[in-house]
Amino acid sequence: MVGWFNALWKMNYYSKAYNIFNMLYPCKNREFAILPKVRALRFNSIGSLKVLLELVHWENNKLKLYRSVAKLKEIPMFTFNLKDRSSETGPWFTNEFNNLVYEYDLFIDFDKDDESTIYNVLEEVKELIEMFDELELPYYVLFSGNKGFQVIIDGKYMPKPILKDNAIQPHKVIAEKIKEVFNFKYLDLRNNGVPNRLCKVPYSLCPTKENQDEMDMNVALPLNKEQIQNFKVDDMKLKNIICSSEVRLNKRYNLERFNNLDDEQKIKNVENSINL
Repeated sequence: MVGWFNALWKMNYYSKAYNIFNMLYPCKNREFAILPKVRALRFNSIGSLKVLLELVHWENNKLKLYRSVAKLKEIPMFTFNLKDRSSETGPWFTNEFNNLVYEYDLFIDFDKDDESTIYNVLEEVKELIEMFDELELPYYVLFSGNKGFQVIIDGKYMPKPILKDNAIQPHKVIAEKIKEVFNFKYLDLRNNGVPNRLCKVPYSLCPTKENQDEMDMNVALPLNKEQIQNFKVDDMKLKNIICSSEVRLNKRYNLERFNNLDDEQKIKNVENSINL
């Protein structure tokens, strides 16, 4: 039965409208990238993802999907000729990108090292979100698809981003203080506060050089409380997600905590926590 069900799913994960819909909102007003092939894309409709994946021949290359941590006022339509594209996007990143940032997520990135396991990393994540729960902060937790987790507060709840010394503030210093106060070993500050920083697209597939089969790929999945407490890497494989009775991908969204609160209260809670 499972083999037959898996065979049906080989129709392509990215061809299913509800999977694209889960990815579409988190990419709204953000740079979209398919690495290592191309950056500075716009993913703004269900139909546009198909065009973008065809641009990089995703079926043959199996590349990873990323979005910017920043939200941008606009993203130009650059040439789709990949040989000429960098001549257009390079000056845009250098001269215009920073001035287009109007919101920026608080992005807390946890990654394991070669001497640890992802379960070591998870213990630090649990410690952080315990505090976030006490403060009733509107965060969500994303499995990165490989070595760690990302704890994210959407930029719409954060203070207006200020560019200082080519880094976004106060977001950069908040992440630094969290690492210092908790003495977190796995909180990765590389690229912390970089204006054009990228992160995984929620619900996107995470192929590796060794694994090009969709069904065996991990999914960059937003996690609820139960999934965090009972986390197993194997549960993040697409073949196990689609067979799970606990995960329904249709209109699942990012599982942001404290959705019972209105945006005004969420912003206030974030402001109060920053001022502690």
